[in-house]
Amino acid sequence: MLHRSWQRPKNSQAAQPPRRRPATRAERGQALVIIAMATMGLLAFIGLMVDAGILFIGVGHLRRAVDAAALAASSQFREARTYDQIKASAREVIHLNGVEPTDLHLWWCAPGLGTGDPLAEPHDPGLCAAPGAPQRKLVRVEAKTVVRFAFLTIIGFHSTEIVAGAVSEAASVDVALAIDTSDSMAFDAACDDGDDDNGDGLSDNCTHFVGGDEEPIPPPNPDAEGPTADALQDSLDCYNGLDDDGDGFADDGCPEAPLTAPECRNGLDDDGDGQIDDGCRDDYYRNPAMCNILDAGGADGLPGECHPFEEVKLAAVSFIDRLYFPFDRVAVVTYDINASLIMPITNTLTVDQRKDAVRNLVVSRRRVPVGYPGAITGCNWTGPGTDVSGCTNTSIGGGLKAAGNEFGRVPIRRESVWVVILLTDGAANASELGDAGILNKFCPPSTWGQPYCRDASVNTRHTVLDPTIWQSPPLGFPPDPGHTDPYNPESSYNAGDPLAVYDADDFARDMADFAACAPKIADAAEWCKDSLDYTSDEGGQGAIIYAIGLGQLVINNLYGDPNAGDDLLRYVANVGLDGDPDPSVGPDPCSLVAEPGPPDPSQNDSYNCGNYYFSETGTGLTSVFESIASRIFTRLTK
Repeated sequence: MLHRSWQRPKNSQAAQPPRRRPATRAERGQALVIIAMATMGLLAFIGLMVDAGILFIGVGHLRRAVDAAALAASSQFREARTYDQIKASAREVIHLNGVEPTDLHLWWCAPGLGTGDPLAEPHDPGLCAAPGAPQRKLVRVEAKTVVRFAFLTIIGFHSTEIVAGAVSEAASVDVALAIDTSDSMAFDAACDDGDDDNGDGLSDNCTHFVGGDEEPIPPPNPDAEGPTADALQDSLDCYNGLDDDGDGFADDGCPEAPLTAPECRNGLDDDGDGQIDDGCRDDYYRNPAMCNILDAGGADGLPGECHPFEEVKLAAVSFIDRLYFPFDRVAVVTYDINASLIMPITNTLTVDQRKDAVRNLVVSRRRVPVGYPGAITGCNWTGPGTDVSGCTNTSIGGGLKAAGNEFGRVPIRRESVWVVILLTDGAANASELGDAGILNKFCPPSTWGQPYCRDASVNTRHTVLDPTIWQSPPLGFPPDPGHTDPYNPESSYNAGDPLAVYDADDFARDMADFAACAPKIADAAEWCKDSLDYTSDEGGQGAIIYAIGLGQLVINNLYGDPNAGDDLLRYVANVGLDGDPDPSVGPDPCSLVAEPGPPDPSQNDSYNCGNYYFSETGTGLTSVFESIASRIFTRLTK
């Protein structure tokens, strides 16, 4: 029997489990190193994230601090502070934000102060406007500080320096002053107006000239004799309850006037004393032809002695001093029966020349009818019912229109703040030039009686726009659905003859809309579309308007609504606040402020609300203009 011997399978070893060699001491040490290195890497990664967070937080803090510092610097720059003052203000604000700067620099366009080196303080050519373009109030602030790390110090990174910068712009202001120069701007200097005109602490004590000095008039002394007594008696005779000079005002002042006054050389006995051309006593201070030429050299700094116009000029000059040229611009418009541009907004005058232009303004001559002494051509009123349109002299609408037009004068500065400051001492009774030499275009025959060129109610509003503007939709302006009735419930349209009812007050309100409403129909308030022809792309200017009412005629007019002036100026201020004249849309700060009552010499009725200021006397105007100047704001640009 054959048998086969047993043999090991060739793959028997592969079937056996592998045998591991015991780890040596060296191999165990390598594992510890790898673990340690991995732990160090993990810690470094965590540290990097933590310190990166510290770095980003530090950068954020510095940027916020520099932004605030830039705003503070631009605010100080607006006030024309020195470089050291501006830098100190910026540093203080950075400190208040919890940042300790290691270095701080600031620059603006100051070619006269810099060295030409872009890093030289304070001049930075990059902040200067292109040649011929208006300058802007740009201030650049740059600060450095050190951020200290928490974990990266393990690997030798202890801190790093970070830098942040910001450019802030103090609002460059384009401001148009619209100043009333009507003859009532000389009405304060009268003996019967309740004012202390000569500052002696007494009201209505009837001063006169004796020996060149202004003194209170004592009680009459029938036994007095001599030249001084004669002069005194002449003065007392003027306070007799009569209109001695035929100007429509009884007992309105009668000091001796210079013989150079025009009304003193008219061959008439103006004060009824039996003498021709011997000095116009009764009308001395309140007649612009006389008070304008007093103190012609401006010994008190302001030529003329018409009040409250002297105080108006003083306050306006003070306001111009607050502006910062050439970064700000100013225009001056005056108005009586029409508006006149005295100084365009693009003028290149020096600061002193600008202020002199205001100082030399004069009150307009009285518009008395033809046939009276001192008559002005165009005033042809001959009695009740005849055309009085050329005899009125307060074109508030004309002043607003001329002021608003200045913002469209090239070069146009859309980045600046456009501001109109309107000052008047009464209600609107004049408008603008019409065709064929018409002096007062919007004075319909229905208003040829008192209160002249406006209807008797402040609650009426008329438009000269074609009513097709209200139809839907206006061609070419799909954003506006159109409307078939006026948005303004006080508006109406006379299709037969729009000018039959459209008066000086309507014109003034429309021109307030022109100055303040938005230029594009899509942005315009609804009421604006009742006064401005947006369908012909004739929108508003979008300016801010501050309205100032001065004196008793604003709140106590003798004809029509006593508060006609106050009501109009409240409207002007409301549309000038936010571009929306609708009192039911947005807050009207004056809606809850009562209008002053009848004049009371024992109290001051001055008040302000929103963009409207009423000052009972001229002496309050400086604080009014100061308040307006302080409301100029700044904004961050980059």
